[in-house]
Amino acid sequence: MGYLIVIGIVVRVRPAAGPAAARATAGQRWAALVNVWPVVPVFFVVMGGIYSGAFTPTEGAGIGAVGMFLIAVFHGGMRWRGFLDTLLETAQTSAMIFLILLGAGRWV
Repeated sequence: MGYLIVIGIVVRVRPAAGPAAARATAGQRWAALVNVWPVVPVFFVVMGGIYSGAFTPTEGAGIGAVGMFLIAVFHGGMRWRGFLDTLLETAQTSAMIFLILLGAGRWV
């Protein structure tokens, strides 16, 4: 949040630091909205499930992850190689987090 304030101040002081982009037309805005429509049902399922008490936030995260994975597969955005790369990166990130936790733990 703080960096947005800094960007706002810099651009107000030096307008050339952040030149204005061309405004998007209404057609471009609708096209962008149509491209993200599959995310909306997943959002409502996860948030509705959490607030209704059907599942916990952790379970909701799992349901949302599975939902977005299925959308990626069916829309052609997830191939086998991308799936394997995702698994590898997830394992590496989890290992780093666990190493940080192990190093921060008290060994008595």
